[in-house]
Amino acid sequence: MTKQAASAPLYMQIKDDIQRKIETGHYSDGDKLPSERELCEMFSVSRIPVRKALEMLETEGLIRSFQGKGSFVKAPGLRSNLVH
Repeated sequence: MTKQAASAPLYMQIKDDIQRKIETGHYSDGDKLPSERELCEMFSVSRIPVRKALEMLETEGLIRSFQGKGSFVKAPGLRSNLVH
């Protein structure tokens, strides 16, 4: 990890890691992402930065989250790149 990446907020590091995995095909259309608890363990963080990262990914149209079911990668054709 670069010095600049290490100095980024935890939620951005998590978001960037998941986004990179989606873009490189590690996670593909329809794949279920690890649970919040699993992501907390993977990144050794509390749920707050994990939730913020997932929220940002959903806002950017990369994933879709469902209460009680988890977060899933969205199909590329269903992604929106709207700027608020």
